[in-house]
Amino acid sequence: MSLFEKIDKIKTHEKIIFLFVLYCNSLFFIYITGGTKYSYTHIIYIPFLLSSVLFGMRGGIIGSLISSTFLAIMPVNTETLEMQSFTNWFTRLIIFLIFGYISGFISRQAYREYYRMKKSTYYDNLLGIPNENAFKLAIDKCIENNELFSIAIIYIENKFEIDNTIGHSKSELTLKTITELFKKYQVDKKIEFFYSNNNYKFLLRDFSHEGTHKWLKNLNHNILEFPLNIEDFVIFLKAKIGAVIYNYNLKDSDQIIKKAFIAMDYSRNSENDFYIYNDNIKKTFDFTTLISEFKQGLNNNFLYLEYQPKLNLKENKVYSVEALIRWNHKKYGMISPSSFIPQLEKTYYINDLTYWILKTVIKDIKEWKNLGLNLKVSINLTPRNIQDEIFVDKMLMLFKENEPYSKQIEFEMTETDLMTKIDSHKTLDKFREQGIIFAIDDFRTGYSSLAYLKKIPADYIKIDRIFIKELLSDNYDKEIVDTTIKLAHTFGKQIIAEGVENHETLEFLKKINCDEIQGYYYAKPMKKIELIKFLNF
Repeated sequence: MSLFEKIDKIKTHEKIIFLFVLYCNSLFFIYITGGTKYSYTHIIYIPFLLSSVLFGMRGGIIGSLISSTFLAIMPVNTETLEMQSFTNWFTRLIIFLIFGYISGFISRQAYREYYRMKKSTYYDNLLGIPNENAFKLAIDKCIENNELFSIAIIYIENKFEIDNTIGHSKSELTLKTITELFKKYQVDKKIEFFYSNNNYKFLLRDFSHEGTHKWLKNLNHNILEFPLNIEDFVIFLKAKIGAVIYNYNLKDSDQIIKKAFIAMDYSRNSENDFYIYNDNIKKTFDFTTLISEFKQGLNNNFLYLEYQPKLNLKENKVYSVEALIRWNHKKYGMISPSSFIPQLEKTYYINDLTYWILKTVIKDIKEWKNLGLNLKVSINLTPRNIQDEIFVDKMLMLFKENEPYSKQIEFEMTETDLMTKIDSHKTLDKFREQGIIFAIDDFRTGYSSLAYLKKIPADYIKIDRIFIKELLSDNYDKEIVDTTIKLAHTFGKQIIAEGVENHETLEFLKKINCDEIQGYYYAKPMKKIELIKFLNF
């Protein structure tokens, strides 16, 4: 704690008593040493300068008046009782007032500069909320006091895409809007909120494992379910959260924060929206090694496809399926696509994977045709796939060589990619000329307005599962889904609802004229042989 903070902790009446005693002792010392004639008189500067330190300019001026007044009634020489002249007293008064004002001014400026520097050290300059330094300090205090607490670190996965959409010049506005959202969860003194390095952090005091889990679940639900409005854009956040509960063994804030980041990384590389750290948590994959093993896995059939049927609600039949990549790693076992696809997207290996999927799907379509099974197959396409002109030409050539089977292929791209890669529309048109149908995946988890539906070159709209899973109990979700279906139909587009988990949801979607559904209630992803059995072929 600094000197300024120690001074601020002293109560006002204690400061006054201290100064009163100091003045009395100083004046008494001047008197017994012979009066104002001698150099001991200068000791009076101590209390009145301290007055300026404790009370600023006002304290300095009042202190100078007190000092000069008492010195005026004190003899120049206590033995002869000679009194000083008015000129000497008045001159001393003016000098004291000048010194009192200047010292008070300097003292206040020093205070302001100290607290300005402290704020810049412990607060984010843009958002005005505590930063990483304050976060560590708060954790250290909890450890020192042996408190039960948890910390949660939140990573906004689609922050860059949001900035691309509404403009990087409005990035600060986005941060402030998201910050205001999170501030709502700072409901009492037990919950503290921090920001640094594009991560939002919470310190939860006196939260058990159960309480932390419940709080995270509620926070995550509201982050994903409710949109933000920024510059007429409807923004849906994608967030991953890592948390750790203090176990009294760790005595260092850096170690605790590191565990929260490990939990967050685990969440990002899995299908969990949030994860609480435990000692049995799996080590995150060595992505460098994993990517280097990708080609080997592809060539040795460690990667394979599963297909998830889509049910046409009007005819109660399956006309299309979605191809989903699976990787059965020899060391890690089954690896979630969310763990390796984002890494592949950073390299040209993503093109190799997409091309392998296309060839495999075309081969399967041919087999199904021979069985009398006429299925369309949707494949996920990434921005890197369509930004590489050589690879685009390679795909188009593959389609031409495999007509008419290639016309059974549908491409899916996320709303985010279609929104932020507007230049790619010309490339998409080349595929459409070949009879390839496009669908928007994860619709309404990005940040488009519904009016943008008219401009997007897509035939199908897939409503994300976050709006479907609580469709029956959440009127807000009902309104979003119903409005999206009506508007999509107005623009000649069809709707697929993904993540349907029960019969009641299916019936409600049928009632509001949803075209197709996809989800575990009807069918889980399955291998090719299982799909043929499922469809009774």
